Amino acid sequence: MITPIEGMKTRPYGYDYMAGAWAGLLSWAATVDKFVEEFKAETGYDLRDVLTSRGINKMIDEATGHDKAVVVAWADWVTRNLWGEEE
Repeated sequence: MITPIEGMKTRPYGYDYMAGAWAGLLSWAATVDKFVEEFKAETGYDLRDVLTSRGINKMIDEATGHDKAVVVAWADWVTRNLWGEEE
């Protein structure tokens, strides 16, 4: 299974035809407090912390792969909860 972001466990429904819309949903959903809070409650990851990270904290996130892990988890969460998975 080829996934849109390396490391994802899900494949968005209709990704081959709707990649732009799916990517737009990922971006838009990150602006909705309810979704970001639900994601944090379910995964323990703080998306906003990673997106606004600066300086040494950003360097640590990049060096450890934490930033990528959060983005991959976010993409999987949005796919499962807001978009739909391809079977």
